[in-house]
Amino acid sequence: MDARLVTAAHRVLLALNRAGVCYALCGGMAVAAHGIGRATDDIDILLASEDLAAASAALAADGWLTTSEAITFPDGITLHRRLLFEGKGHHILDLLIPQAGSGWLDQRERSDFAGAIAYVLGRPALIAMKRLAGRPQDLADIARLEELGDGRT
Repeated sequence: MDARLVTAAHRVLLALNRAGVCYALCGGMAVAAHGIGRATDDIDILLASEDLAAASAALAADGWLTTSEAITFPDGITLHRRLLFEGKGHHILDLLIPQAGSGWLDQRERSDFAGAIAYVLGRPALIAMKRLAGRPQDLADIARLEELGDGRT
C-alpha cells in the first residue's frame, strides 16, 4: 500500500479519534487490516450519520476539502467525498453513511493502523458491505476474507 496514503489514513484516524465520532475503517484498507495484502487508492470510512458534522469539522481542520454534494447509492449508502491536496498529488477520502438499522458500526473492532488507534469494520460486516457493492474487486475481497476462517479477525 502506498506509504503516502497510509500516512493520510493515519491523519484521518487521529482526527476522527480526537472528535470522538463513531466510525469504522472499511474498503480496501479494512481488508488489509484483516491481514490480506491489498492495494487501494483511497480511504473509506463508515460513519454514523449523527457524527457527520463533527467528523467533517475535524477533517476540515486537518485540510480535507469537501468536493461535491453527497451521493446516495441504490443500496442506501450515502457517500460524502473529501480530498486532501499534498504537493502535486491528492488523496481521496470517502465518508460512507450506512442505512439506519444496518448494524454495521456495531460490528467494528478496535485495532491499530499505522500506529493509530483505529476502529475497523469486523469481517462479517465488511463482507456484507462488499456483497452489497458487488463489484469484481469486492467479490475477490469477499473470497479472500472468507478464506481466513473463524480464527482470525
